[in-house]
Amino acid sequence: MKVNGPFCTGCDHPWIVAGGGQVYATYDQARRHFLSRSSDGGLTWTESVIAKANAVGFPEGGVMDATGNAYFAWADCRTDDCTGTNAGVYSVSVTIAGTSKTRFFKVASTPGGPPCPYDPNCGFAYFGVQDDIAIDSAGTLYLVWQDGQDHSVDGSPPIVQLSRSSDGGHTWTYVGRVDDKSASGCAGSSCYALFPRIEAGAPGHLGVMWKDDRFGSPIDHKNGWNVWLRTSNDAGGTWTGPSRRVSGYDPRLPESKPNGFLFPYGDYQGIDLTPSGRIAMIWGQGTSYAGGPTLPGHVVFRSMPQRG
Repeated sequence: MKVNGPFCTGCDHPWIVAGGGQVYATYDQARRHFLSRSSDGGLTWTESVIAKANAVGFPEGGVMDATGNAYFAWADCRTDDCTGTNAGVYSVSVTIAGTSKTRFFKVASTPGGPPCPYDPNCGFAYFGVQDDIAIDSAGTLYLVWQDGQDHSVDGSPPIVQLSRSSDGGHTWTYVGRVDDKSASGCAGSSCYALFPRIEAGAPGHLGVMWKDDRFGSPIDHKNGWNVWLRTSNDAGGTWTGPSRRVSGYDPRLPESKPNGFLFPYGDYQGIDLTPSGRIAMIWGQGTSYAGGPTLPGHVVFRSMPQRG
């Protein structure tokens, strides 16, 4: 079934959540933020423009609470090229259960991300704004978001931050930094921590994954990429230890090297917590942004127990 209606002709970044007989999908086209809703299991859809804001909107994840309200994470670019000291804005949209009534609440802002060093270039703002949302069984919302380690400098090496909300997304509290990219390697903290994803389970239990190139040799952001995982049992107040390297060397894959892979397909990854307490992760990796038949990328899956 076609989800988008007549208003969106070049839709991008679709995200979907479902429950309580309702299905919600968000997507974007330039500055228009769209929500499409179905109340019959996806057979028919009603599209709404829920915001016209910023230069480019990007939905990046969605969750639903116990009463059926839908929440989506947005990482928008304020400028056409998504550069500058105030290039990105992170917000969460809250859609009332069984309706298309939606409000947006700002969480944070960020400078523009660094340029992607690969040839050919990686497309629009590839190392720029990204975020993701999670909800635990107590109803607390969490947002991980990419920032510059120097918040006032355009193109500063990215880091991963965490905020949370205990009132249904209306107000947000900054919790702290998640990544520990400088734990080893990463001379001068010059490596990049990118593409954060988050999942939550029992109250306060979090798993966060990201990619960084701390093992780059040299740190030129074209080698040494790995997937990292960190967990918390107290809503991000503390972490159960240093991050764990999730990705590993696989000599069968041309992009895989002992110190990491060559290119991070950052848009293509996800994380889940299973009922048995394991963390399941999937990600993309490759040799370059271009890829192609001679240098294909690969999708890799791994599960592991949650620490703590």
